[in-house]
Amino acid sequence: MLEVVRERPMVLLFTDGADTYSWLREEQMTPLVSHSNAVVYAITRDERAPLPDLQTSRAQERFRQNRRERIRRIRLLLDVTRESGGRLIEMSASDRLQDVFLEILAEMKTRYILTYSPPEPVRSGWHDLEVKVKRKGVDVHARRGYYYEP
Repeated sequence: MLEVVRERPMVLLFTDGADTYSWLREEQMTPLVSHSNAVVYAITRDERAPLPDLQTSRAQERFRQNRRERIRRIRLLLDVTRESGGRLIEMSASDRLQDVFLEILAEMKTRYILTYSPPEPVRSGWHDLEVKVKRKGVDVHARRGYYYEP
């Protein structure tokens, strides 16, 4: 029998995505989140600023490397948050922080909890799930599946 959970824990990350002190490798993050029951929200600074006027080729290359690294970090945050049914929020100014908190709390309070009982026998491992709604204009944030281990 699958575990019945009435509440889902929420993880709220404030991060630039750079790993400064981790005991997990990046490729371990998404599987770890998919095994957990937590909803992950990540709040990061929006760094999509206009391109600076870079005079030297060395400065231009350093800027390109930083941009590539930023894109890689954002992809990881997107993967982790989507896997959990949460989302990534990019902010350009911290003065919106209270509004973002209230938005996240409202989402958590108004979530629907759908249950699914697969037919017997249930095999161990990953099971894909897809949630669809008929109504247009509705945003669905859902886990992409679940792990079952007897």
